[in-house]
Amino acid sequence: MSSSLSVLVVVAFVALWTLALASWFAVVLYGFKAVRQPRPGVRLWSRATLWNPANALLRPELLTEQGRRHRSRCLRALLVFVACVGSLFFVGALTGTLK
Repeated sequence: MSSSLSVLVVVAFVALWTLALASWFAVVLYGFKAVRQPRPGVRLWSRATLWNPANALLRPELLTEQGRRHRSRCLRALLVFVACVGSLFFVGALTGTLK
């Protein structure tokens, strides 16, 4: 592999890692924000969420409109994270470093 191609691969690798890390923090941040926005009368520690408040992310009817917006951002950040990790595996397979 030529040196310019190696530099390009390293730059892409670092950019993907940085984007994956940022999107992971976005998943955590928006996940917490969404869970903190239940509809009035909804208890997060109840049978509706199977006694796990994070399960409110799977049931948008338990959240307010603001909570749904945060849930949407959380799920989009999760998709970006999965795409970045998949791209990192792809770059690793292309360069032969993934064995």
